[in-house]
Amino acid sequence: MGVMSSLYIAATPYFGIGSAVLYGTVAVSMNFVNKASMQMLPLPNVVMVGQMVATFALLHPLLEAGLLGFPRFSWRTCRRLFWITVLYTANVGFALFGLKTLNIPMYNVLKRLTPMMVLTVKAVIRKRWPRLEISLSVLLVVAGCVVAGIGDLSFDLLGYLFALMSCTMQAAYLLLVEFQGEEGVSTSEMLYYNAITSLPFLLLVTAATGEAAALPAAYAAAVATHGPVALWATLVSCSLFGCLLNFALFLCTVNNSALTTTIVGVIKGVVAVFLGFFLLGGVKFSVVNVAGISLNTLGAIWYTVLKYQEKRGGGGKKAQLGSASTDPLSAFSKDGASSGNLLSAVGGSGGAGGGVAGADEDEVRDGAWGAGAGRRRHAAV
Repeated sequence: MGVMSSLYIAATPYFGIGSAVLYGTVAVSMNFVNKASMQMLPLPNVVMVGQMVATFALLHPLLEAGLLGFPRFSWRTCRRLFWITVLYTANVGFALFGLKTLNIPMYNVLKRLTPMMVLTVKAVIRKRWPRLEISLSVLLVVAGCVVAGIGDLSFDLLGYLFALMSCTMQAAYLLLVEFQGEEGVSTSEMLYYNAITSLPFLLLVTAATGEAAALPAAYAAAVATHGPVALWATLVSCSLFGCLLNFALFLCTVNNSALTTTIVGVIKGVVAVFLGFFLLGGVKFSVVNVAGISLNTLGAIWYTVLKYQEKRGGGGKKAQLGSASTDPLSAFSKDGASSGNLLSAVGGSGGAGGGVAGADEDEVRDGAWGAGAGRRRHAAV
């Protein structure tokens, strides 16, 4: 026992490094997995159905085995969470439609408008604007988005509209979660009810839009072009990456400081944008577009630094502990960390249907630039 304890203590620094690398790698990869799934099988509703089925298939056996920290299915909870899950699903759906035509850098740039929407609505409701530095950082993000859009040589109006609708749905979701006071609902529970509630609706939409009828031909073309192994590996990854991302996020938070997790979140955003210039179709080079993306990214980094300083100056440690206590993966720190039962942590902390969400969860995680900081971690696309 003494030898094992000594080995554990000696390996502790590597846990921190490993979990930080895992979080960053999974977070960056998710952008490209989602984009690749849309390129291989350009049927967003079909992909969403697969995500919901995969989420239910993963979480339900764990729930039945008592490895997740929320009660079994109840219609009362289902009704209570209905509108939240509707917004959650709409966010994912619009994001997938946007990814069909948008390149990854512009997708990331547009998704950074979500916190601005949340910040604006809360400022109007509370009749109080945030301090000048935070307002300027948000304006820099918005200005960068406008400049990047002007210089986007592959501009697609429909893709922009879908991405902006995704931002709107995500902002509405975050605000509803905050003002409805669903702090006692873990995100794994939200994922579970989201899959159950949205699956019948998605099946109807898939049939009504003709995607169900187009599936055999689209699948045959995808297999012929990419091969069955690559196709299924991409689709399964797309369906399950949400849970993996949020598990990695939780491990990074547990094994490192809040600053480390924040820095990794910023780095992964920059890396995703940089790689997006070259992978999966890349970006048609334009000085104006690059300048806009750079302004947008600098604004996001500036905002993150300001919020971190604000959190440290205003009881950040307390907020961090409060957040960990409500995280659905906190079962790992309470039960799994000491017993080695990693299954108690499976279920994630906010992937949208286990797939798309999480691509920009670092901005949302920190209170969605003001939406319930330190109280919940409902990440979204």
